[in-house]
Amino acid sequence: FSLFDGHLYMKNRWAQTVTVRYEQERGLRKLGETCKGTFAVNVQKQFKLNRDELWAKLHTTAFMSAIFKPKGGFGADKKIEAGLVAEQSEGDTLTVTTVNAASYSVRVKVEGKGEENANKSVVTIMLMSAQKKDGAPACALRFDHADLPTEEERNRRRVEWKDVLAELEKQLK
Repeated sequence: FSLFDGHLYMKNRWAQTVTVRYEQERGLRKLGETCKGTFAVNVQKQFKLNRDELWAKLHTTAFMSAIFKPKGGFGADKKIEAGLVAEQSEGDTLTVTTVNAASYSVRVKVEGKGEENANKSVVTIMLMSAQKKDGAPACALRFDHADLPTEEERNRRRVEWKDVLAELEKQLK
């Protein structure tokens, strides 16, 4: 809040938060629903690596296979780069559209197969620097999945991305 000309004003972000919460309380918007009527989910986990170390791990075949889950696996020569396509056994096709090393992010287009799942959504994979209280390096790996068509799909993707993070954590141990 800020005081201007004797009136109390809300900053845009706070106004949006209050509006969304109001709509959820009144049953006008479901949890995770966006203003477009689609759904979004984000899941993240913190790892005891710095951002550069985790970025390098992200590009290994084991990490890529855990994230993209391609039918038949990836060959050792595969890299996360624009144009990389992974066909999944569940029927989804994942296509890397952007890799930005400067911002430590990857954007992936997800296309579902079949009439009931013929949706298109977008996943942004981000690495965010952090630091533990003891000064040790840390980095959060985050999946933001947007433009999901239903609440059920949102819930399914939440579980899926949490499972991916658990698998990646296992690989780091």
